[in-house]
Amino acid sequence: MTGRYTVSKPANYYRVVKRNGQSLKEHRLIVENLVGRKLLPHEHVHHINGDKLDNRPENLSVLHSSDHMSLHHRLTLDIELIKTMRSNGLSMDCIAKELGVSRSAIARRLRDEGMDTQARRPLSWNIEEAIDLISQGISRAEIARRFSVSESSLRKVLRKRGIYAPDTRSKHIYDIERIRALRSTGMSLRGISKCLGISETTFYRYAKCIGL
Repeated sequence: MTGRYTVSKPANYYRVVKRNGQSLKEHRLIVENLVGRKLLPHEHVHHINGDKLDNRPENLSVLHSSDHMSLHHRLTLDIELIKTMRSNGLSMDCIAKELGVSRSAIARRLRDEGMDTQARRPLSWNIEEAIDLISQGISRAEIARRFSVSESSLRKVLRKRGIYAPDTRSKHIYDIERIRALRSTGMSLRGISKCLGISETTFYRYAKCIGL
């Protein structure tokens, strides 16, 4: 900091600096000196470790006022309670409703703790077995029926693995044996798609999921 100043007792938990007859918050002056300019009204200085008297430069960060308010709101949430509810299988939406906050607030609080917000209960069906059935040319609807899950749930899980599975609405019926036979002759995927009368894009997705 430049200029003459004196540090007074903390006011509202912040250390206050007296300079040129003005009372200024020390943490803002320190940051302004670091960045070489006056902070804008919407720029707040956040104390990373939560100690408002710890004005070391490495403990200070500049946040937009709305982000700063949102951060402190999240920090008031009981993380241990959230973890317990999450481990009991409650969804993010259920936890948010129970605590009277938004789902995004719960998600951000968990991310603050380094937790995976995408974690879910273990699947009740074997995804490797589902992939094997897909490679046999079995439709998504039939696989969903065998595992007693909805077709949409099956599709979402498979897509997260980068796997495409044809559904009952597809106009194409894939003859897996014929496809493999054509491939064994050295025919390209483009050639096979033309032979079967299927668009290259559609066939490439299917070929990828069966490992061609």
